[in-house]
Amino acid sequence: MPKIDETRPFIPVHIAVLTVSDTRGLADDKSGDTLATMIVADGHQLAARAIVRDDVAAIRQTVQGVGLAPFSLLAGGDILFIDSSHILMPGTDVDILFNHVLPGLRRGV
Repeated sequence: MPKIDETRPFIPVHIAVLTVSDTRGLADDKSGDTLATMIVADGHQLAARAIVRDDVAAIRQTVQGVGLAPFSLLAGGDILFIDSSHILMPGTDVDILFNHVLPGLRRGV
């Protein structure tokens, strides 16, 4: 793995973490905890963190409740990390991400 180029200036970014799970809550979301801790420890800002159950209606409500506007604020160099169900079927979180969120992202996100 390439090393970080220390000659380049550090630019902190806003990072949001959304976990989709039927079995975890904020108290026992170890992967979400790890990501959130690493984001902050590395000098970035945790923009948002949430857990939603693996239910199409719940995912849709969470994602649509946020709307697409926050995604349009991301710029080149920003990071959008998605921890999804990994199931691509009509109406699932992956469907919404691939067909609505990702196509609207700016180059370099």
